Formats: sequence, C-alpha cells, structure tokens
Amino acid sequence: MTQTEFPAVDSKIVAQWKLSAGMRGRYIDRTIVVEAMIDDILSRLLCSQERKRYLLKSLLAKINLSIKMKFLVTVLRKLLPDKDVVWRELAKEFDRIRNFRNTLAHSQLDVSKEWLCKNPQDRIRLVSFSHGRRTLHLLTGMELIKEMMRSSRVLYRLFEIQSTMIQRATTDALDEIGVKL
Repeated sequence: MTQTEFPAVDSKIVAQWKLSAGMRGRYIDRTIVVEAMIDDILSRLLCSQERKRYLLKSLLAKINLSIKMKFLVTVLRKLLPDKDVVWRELAKEFDRIRNFRNTLAHSQLDVSKEWLCKNPQDRIRLVSFSHGRRTLHLLTGMELIKEMMRSSRVLYRLFEIQSTMIQRATTDALDEIGVKL
C-alpha cells in the first residue's frame, strides 16, 4: 500500500511526503554515486587486478562512508603531499556532504499541525533529536540545489582523481610490456 492510498490522510501531509521523497531521495542518490566513486578509487589504489577489485569493493561496502572518506584523504595526502591544501578542502567537503546526507536520511519529516498550517508547498521541515534536544531543519528547493552543486563539485574532483589513476595504470601496464607512447 502506498502513502497516497490512505484516504483519511490529510492532503497536506501527502504533499509533504511526496516533496520530501523527491528532495531527500535526490540528494541521497547523489551521495550513493559519491560513495561508489570513493570505493572505486580506493580499490584501484589498493589493487591493480580488476577481479580482485570486485572482492575489495565487496569489503568496502561493509565500511561506513565516514571511514572511507577519511581513508581516501589520508592516502591522497601520503601519495601527493604537495597538494595537502586540496586534500584538506576535500576532507571538509566530504564532511559537509556526509553530515547533510545524515540529516536527510535520519531526521523525521515534520507533519505537525503547527507546520502544516503554514502551508509549506516548496519546503519541508525535518525534526531530529540529539543529546535530549529537538532540532528543526528547514529544507527549501534552493538549499537543495546549493547542496547538489556542492556535491557535484566533489564528484567532479573524484572523477579527476579516478581518471588520473586509470591513465597512470594504463601507462604503467604499457611500460611493462614494452610499449611506449
């Protein structure tokens, strides 16, 4: 049974459910892509054989995103210490993405009468609880776009890292068999 099949549910609640699913789902889908890129980069850094990388990716799937992000930044700092400023900024962006994702994924949608009477048609309000306190998070379409753009910049950076690694691996493989480009 879907949420819209409850005839007794207020139409404002249903509208908030639908808006929330679109807004939160869109961003969470993006973070899945970011995490998959991190897994791919880590597996390429740690293993040159494709079949063995599948096994490594299976193991990485069991590790939480925060640990993978920190590990990737640590490895990049060791491999390219001259770009430490870049890696420090990447670490900050990873934290922002992860924190925003966690807020979206773990907060409750506010469908209280107090919130619904404000007739929120282009925004949702999320409720979270921590350390005995209730926190409200307002999410508008513009804020979501801003966070999507932030994650796009990080994703682009990850594509650059991945591309460089693939290019270097190809060059190394060709060198091993004596082919010079």
